[in-house]
Amino acid sequence: KSFFSRCNKKTKGIIMNRYVLFSIFFLTINVFSIVSQDKSSFTITNYGTIIVNTNNEKIEKNKDNVTDKLIIIKNDSNVFSKTEIVDAELNTYFGFEYKYLNTSNEAKKVIYRYYHPEIVNPITSISSIVDTIPCEINPGSNYIIGWKFNEEWELVKGEWIFQIIENNIIVLERKFLVR
Repeated sequence: KSFFSRCNKKTKGIIMNRYVLFSIFFLTINVFSIVSQDKSSFTITNYGTIIVNTNNEKIEKNKDNVTDKLIIIKNDSNVFSKTEIVDAELNTYFGFEYKYLNTSNEAKKVIYRYYHPEIVNPITSISSIVDTIPCEINPGSNYIIGWKFNEEWELVKGEWIFQIIENNIIVLERKFLVR
């Protein structure tokens, strides 16, 4: 017999209620400690529009997003103009720079998630309101999550949200208004 089946009806309800409350409290504490622990290891160091030296730009084919490409930029000489309002113009970069801090020196797998108004790629006919790109990051390094308007069809106005996801938890987020 289980513990609850040995109790009378009145006691069973009280014990069950306490058990449920304790379980909810325990799970809540664990969830908050996980979120707090993960968020404290990620810090936004800069954000806004970005002036990038094109010599630091490398373009790769990438099927994980609507544009079909991934632009990788080095962090060494980028200049941020702090703003959350971005003009929809070709060759505009925007996003945020962040640092991942961890004493274990272990790399982490994260996902870059981009929410944006609907973008339709006229070449592939693929449309999207969210794009995700898996990444691996190392502690102590600075990284940039951002977007560059390469094509006219990418110039969509509205709210854009960039997120860093680790273990299904949003550890960093920044919103931009493209106008």
